[in-house]
Amino acid sequence: MENSTAKESYKETKKKAKEFYGLLGRIWCPALNDYVVFNNVGFGHLIRKRGMLRAKGEQKRRLNLLADVVDMIANSQISIDHQKKEALRSIHLDGQKMTVATPTDFWKFIQQKDGKLIKAIIRQFEGGAKHFFSAYAKKQKSAQ
Repeated sequence: MENSTAKESYKETKKKAKEFYGLLGRIWCPALNDYVVFNNVGFGHLIRKRGMLRAKGEQKRRLNLLADVVDMIANSQISIDHQKKEALRSIHLDGQKMTVATPTDFWKFIQQKDGKLIKAIIRQFEGGAKHFFSAYAKKQKSAQ
């Protein structure tokens, strides 16, 4: 997916990103020696945080990172930070939806590009598949 122009509407950016994301399925990640799944959880997290919609500008910035995320995951020479911690996970038990704390692995892929530090988060709940969880970028401070 090409990064959208500043003039492209939020609605058009989201539509293109959703189409691109829907074609991904799963991508081989040499750095993790495993596939990374692109499911509705990751796309949803680009749009929402803790159930609340992100601002449209923030959504658009995150959606525009998807092509970079794919490149980062497919790159065997990428810088990765790993953490294992408990995370909340929704499960269905006896017809009831419950939230439980589950041991979870998080990998943060980091890349410098166009004066920004781009980060992609991959998550894996205990016993589950590695899946794309989030992406964001921060402008780098210039050395003066």
